[in-house]
Amino acid sequence: MDRPAFDKLQAAIFQGRIHTVIVWRLDRLSRSLRDGINVLCQWLEQGVRIISVTQQLDFSGPTGQLIASVLFAVAAMERESLRENTRRGLAAAKQRGVKLGKRPRLFIEDIEPLLKQGLSVSQIAQRLGCTRPAIYNAAKRVGTTLQALRAS
Repeated sequence: MDRPAFDKLQAAIFQGRIHTVIVWRLDRLSRSLRDGINVLCQWLEQGVRIISVTQQLDFSGPTGQLIASVLFAVAAMERESLRENTRRGLAAAKQRGVKLGKRPRLFIEDIEPLLKQGLSVSQIAQRLGCTRPAIYNAAKRVGTTLQALRAS
């Protein structure tokens, strides 16, 4: 609910400068069922007419409030279903051995020749434009240490 443009809209509504709010979809007002219903009720109590373009609904009056409540509840269920499906998909991917997350930019093949030239970790980091921990992490990803690479 803490969005700059939304805060400006709220202020303008409570100052009486706005009498109609047109939204693309009602669930764009809020991600939370409770917050969405509260905002909608506050606006309707202020006499603001709320219209949803894609749902082709006018939420003025008690019938509009009832419809809005149902739509918010459906949106909350959809969001929760999406979260559950995402969690299941991530768990299945991990079980298949898929590596999740950002793809590394630094590889041991970049580091090894510099180590063999006798450069320190700080010098390698400076030359490659990365951090010292990034160098250690690259070695860790392949299951080795920098000392082992120097010795090989």
